[in-house]
Amino acid sequence: MTHRRMDRGHSEHARRGRTVLRLRGLALIGLLLPAVVGFGQLVMGRSAVAGAAGGSSWTSQPVPNAANGLSAIACASTAVCEAVGSNNLGNGDTSLSSIVGTVNGGASWRNQFILPGNTLLTSISCPSTSTCVAVGVTGTVNGDLPIVLGTTDGGATWSSQSVPSNVAGLYGISCATTTDCAAVGSSNTYPSGGGLSYSVAVATNDGGFEWSSTILPSGSEVRSVSCALSTSCVAVGNNPNAAAVVETSTDGGISWTLQPTPRGLGQLLTVTCLTTSRCMATALVGNSSVPILTTDGGASWTRLGSFPGLFTAWGLSCGSVTQCVAVGEYGAYVSQNGGASWAVQDVPTPSVQLDGVSCASGLSCVAVGASFTVPNTSVILKSTLPASPVVGMASTPSGDGYWIANASGGVSAHGSTSSYGSVRGLSLNAPIAHIVATSDGNGYWLVAADGGIFSFGDAHFYGSMGGRHLNAPVVGMAPTPDDRGYWLVAADGGIFSFGDAHFYGSTGGRRLNAPVVGMASDPVTGGYWLVATDGGIFSFGAPFFGSTGALRLNRPVNGMAATSDGGGYWFVASDGGIFSFGDARFHGSTGSVRLNAPVVGMAADDGTGGYWMVASDGGIFAFGAPFFGAG
Repeated sequence: MTHRRMDRGHSEHARRGRTVLRLRGLALIGLLLPAVVGFGQLVMGRSAVAGAAGGSSWTSQPVPNAANGLSAIACASTAVCEAVGSNNLGNGDTSLSSIVGTVNGGASWRNQFILPGNTLLTSISCPSTSTCVAVGVTGTVNGDLPIVLGTTDGGATWSSQSVPSNVAGLYGISCATTTDCAAVGSSNTYPSGGGLSYSVAVATNDGGFEWSSTILPSGSEVRSVSCALSTSCVAVGNNPNAAAVVETSTDGGISWTLQPTPRGLGQLLTVTCLTTSRCMATALVGNSSVPILTTDGGASWTRLGSFPGLFTAWGLSCGSVTQCVAVGEYGAYVSQNGGASWAVQDVPTPSVQLDGVSCASGLSCVAVGASFTVPNTSVILKSTLPASPVVGMASTPSGDGYWIANASGGVSAHGSTSSYGSVRGLSLNAPIAHIVATSDGNGYWLVAADGGIFSFGDAHFYGSMGGRHLNAPVVGMAPTPDDRGYWLVAADGGIFSFGDAHFYGSTGGRRLNAPVVGMASDPVTGGYWLVATDGGIFSFGAPFFGSTGALRLNRPVNGMAATSDGGGYWFVASDGGIFSFGDARFHGSTGSVRLNAPVVGMAADDGTGGYWMVASDGGIFAFGAPFFGAG
């Protein structure tokens, strides 16, 4: 495994265009939507696929009574999702919510925001579980006006944001970070010779306090955008002849370059980018659609395997480099080989058009749409395959948030934290084993079982064991107090030092009663502790405060955390049992509670002295620390 440095934001968008107009009985006064696709119900899903076959893969989820016209969704984690749509049924009813959210993986949803009539939210992007931005359009007797709404508290409150006056409506948005977003739509500027208005792109790098706008070249009608990095974005749509259009930006949406596309493709409906180079889009071809792929950031594209039958894919999301889900008319399709082939998925309500889908991890997905039958009620479908298992968590030094990482390299941000990137879209040589934050909370490292290191934010790369032979897999890491180095620890207790990390010793040459599963650094002495599954503690350059090595445990230990002053430590067992030593205070545990999934790690809250535990299904247990949502 080689070191890669990346930055990725979470974004799944509604797919809208000017060529296709699909208004399910909506009377939108003066609203000239560049192709509004699907008004109806929310669908939440997690795709379950066995091999290449289809099957019953989605389950219906409860929909709030006031929810209507949900057509786009963004899931910042497998537990936290936000969905948007239109509240106008065409019958004068303006009491329906246009934003709904869930914090428990779709088990329940709540209405969050109500818009006035004749409005439509078309797209939403959530780079963290607390920060989201939604865009859309309002129709008035004097023309269309854009809508931009933002939240920084997980949807509890939404505030309006202003964009330049040359914007008429916005139809797609992508936020690579909590501060960097790009959106595309239509302007109120027209060519001198007449015709359709120019398309427009808007961008912000301060969380929406200020937006700049760029009029796109004549002939580009864009409706969907995806930004894998704060500077790298791809937008798709069509030209006036309904042929495919791709625009790319390398400065976060300020300037754009028109790229060539394969011949024979109609309008592009949606795009999703896992990395700065790898993006997938769907294109109309005749009465159906096909997926296309770029591996060079949009400069060139190739057609992939076709969707079986007649299928128009309005929504597309990839939870990993190999696992993708497309949704549209009459159902969903799943690929487990990067789009080379697709399998049809059964949905509980076959007479439905799914307009949006978001896969937070692997095939853990949620889709939204509406039934074809009047009154086009919203539906939420949840896929039934599990997400990539969670392997660990890391917290900010102030205790105002945390990150959760899974084995495929996905990272979800919770509380006031920002997403600095992940390796979710990469093909890894070994699964991710742990996540560790920098001392200022402005970055983190991911470490893989083969010793590969991935650095994000202000976390620097000082070396790795990727590509080298190991006697045992790497199970954890810890940074030095000044973040200028780190240690990796293997299951045999072998220690690998990088940067200014001093080697104080290891158990690599000793026979252990139980394998090592984690480590923590001492902020005072600069040494470190290792913990084994039996609770045995090995101190190197750090004081010994006690262990459970001589005790019989109900469940094996699988993680540890040190107090902020280095005067103690906790370690946690897979049943959530907590063991406290030194000045580490016991705030509670789940040792006597029946859990849905085993606990796999913990993190200390340096602000309160409490701690969090995380389970393999992303469940969070907070003791003496605030709860910011599950993964």
